[in-house]
Parts: sequence; structure tokens; C-alpha cells
Amino acid sequence: MAAAKSAAARGSPWAIATRRASTPAFHYPPGRDAVDSVTVTRGDLDRLKPDEFLNDNLVNFALKLFLKDAAQSPLRDSACFGDLDRDVYAFSSQFYTKMQEQRLTRLDDTPQMHALVANWTRDIDVFAKRLLLVPICEDLHWSLAVVCHPGELLDHAGARRGRDDATRPCLVVLDSLRMHNASAIEKRIRLWLQEEWRVRKPEKPPLVLTRQLQLKIIAPSVPLLRNDCDSGVFLLRYAQEFLSRAAGDAPTIRVTERDVA
Repeated sequence: MAAAKSAAARGSPWAIATRRASTPAFHYPPGRDAVDSVTVTRGDLDRLKPDEFLNDNLVNFALKLFLKDAAQSPLRDSACFGDLDRDVYAFSSQFYTKMQEQRLTRLDDTPQMHALVANWTRDIDVFAKRLLLVPICEDLHWSLAVVCHPGELLDHAGARRGRDDATRPCLVVLDSLRMHNASAIEKRIRLWLQEEWRVRKPEKPPLVLTRQLQLKIIAPSVPLLRNDCDSGVFLLRYAQEFLSRAAGDAPTIRVTERDVA
């Protein structure tokens, strides 16, 4: 009797749909030796339908494809494409989510927050990159934070407010609903950068960053969302447009004190 009930449960429409949703559709990058591969399931692909919300797997897959796939990337015809893997690092969407598990109320909270995500950059020198992409999903809404010129932070640590040059570090927050707290994002990323520098470069002078001085927040005017389900699509388009202008050896984008042009 119990066996019959179990078999019936496995054959129920709900169980069949659940198994289908969790069935892998493909891995990217493909291949057994692929590093940091994303598994996209059939359930993930269902989220590509109209009025559906992009999830972590789809956002992570798309960002990898943008940076690495010479055949399918929407940036493949851009002059910057050959330099993207050298100049840009895209974090997994879980990176910022994991950092949020640690509250930042005491001085010793920063090392604990960094420890939560230390493995993400174990083999990556983020300070050698020109741009860091940090996708953020909070309260069922996506936004994108872009750290520009992290390797220049030490040189700018003593810079006066108002200094404006082509390699000035900043944090660009691209939010299709202006919903996420840009100051909170800046604080968490700024403290993580300080700790990352201390851990990865102990032989270097300490990196001490002051809010809005060495890592200016830029929240440019961007196309805004008109529904409550396409913020993930907007994040990916922001990334595509930003990279097409800001990456490579001849960027056409200009980041000023207040905007991106």
C-alpha cells in the first residue's frame, strides 16, 4: 500500500513538473574541464517567457557569455571584445547576497564578511581588472554595481574631493527602479575592497577608503523599468551597454562626478 502511494506521488503532475524543472538543459561553459560552470535547467529556461523573473542562473550565464563567448556574445563585434576577459570580472549573483549575511555594525564585522566570500577571488586579482561587475538581487529586484578602476584605489586614497580623471575609481550603480540603497551597496563593497587588499596584498601599504571620497557613488540616468518582472533583463542590457563603451583600450565612456556619458 505504501509503495503504491509512493509510486502515485512520483507520478503526480506536481512531481513530474518538479523533476522537469530541475533537469539540466545545458552547462556553460561546456565541457568536463570547464571552470566555474553554470548549470541552466529546464525550469530556468521557462523564466525566459514573458512576464517571468530572471533568476540567478540565467543572469550568471548571460554575464559569462557576454565576456567569453566569441560566437554568441552580443559584444562579439565590439572593438573591446578581445580585452574583456583581461579587463573585466563578473561576480556571481550569490557574491553580494552572501556578503549581506554579515551585518556591518562593528569594526570586526568586515573581516567576517570578507571571509564569507574569500573563495570567490582566491584565484583572481580583482585589482588587476579595469571593471568589476556585481549583480545584486534584493527584494525580488535586480540592479548592477560596477566598480571602475579598482587597481587605482591606492593612488587615489589621498586625492582631494573633486579630482576628475579618466582612471578615477568609482562605483556606478545601475538600477531600473532606483529601488536599492546605493549608499549601503557602496559601504559593503568599499569595506570588502579594503579587506581584499589587506588579505591579498599584505606586502603593500594599507588601503584606507573614505566614503564618497576615494570610491565615489555614481547613479546615472538610465532607462527605467515599467513593470515588476524585467529588472534582470534591464541589468543585462545595462551591462552590455556599459561594457561596449567602457572596456578595451579606447573607452568612449566618461564617468564624471555625477553621471556617466
